[in-house]
Amino acid sequence: MINKVLIYKKNFLPSGFFVDLALNTDKIKKLLLILFFSSISFGQNDGNEALQIHNNLEKFINIYMRSIVFCCFIFLLPHLCFAQNKVNDQKIFLITLDGLRWQELFTGADSLIIKNKDFVKHPDELYNWAWESTPQKRRSLLMPFVWNEIVKIGQIFGNRNLGSKVNLTNKMLFSFPGYNEILTGKADDRSINSNDKIPNPNETVLEQYA
Repeated sequence: MINKVLIYKKNFLPSGFFVDLALNTDKIKKLLLILFFSSISFGQNDGNEALQIHNNLEKFINIYMRSIVFCCFIFLLPHLCFAQNKVNDQKIFLITLDGLRWQELFTGADSLIIKNKDFVKHPDELYNWAWESTPQKRRSLLMPFVWNEIVKIGQIFGNRNLGSKVNLTNKMLFSFPGYNEILTGKADDRSINSNDKIPNPNETVLEQYA
């Protein structure tokens, strides 16, 4: 005998809404029985017939309610599975470039470096390939994927010429402290003060949401 059907579906409505629907089948069966018997009348000798009709109707209602439960389950199962997979399939890719200067990223080839033979082996060839009249054109030549693809679907911070300053707060000026600050949001010069391969004692944002 099915006494209660509980249907709970998360994310069926927009974010922040939940559907919690409880169907009391006993009340529904009683209501159907009342409606059924109120629509017919029996004589004094029709007790057995009425009882048989009652039993048959109750069996029908039980089968009907089971069918409703089954259909609801079949309907909600794909949504529940999809919602679960959607949460489990979330991934984050963290890509870092050590030694990249913000000048090259936002303005392309640097006029102070591009022809400097102390830094460039073939300055004339590099100049002919990488130099353009505007920073927008130069940076697209130097980093085409960033400025032709990433900029369309994301946000890029750190163009100091436009007042966008993304400053580290650690005082170490080398890699590991910087990575710690990227992943934790704060410096830890007391614990992270070298590039030694030691476990990071701080909890990262990836661990918080893992």
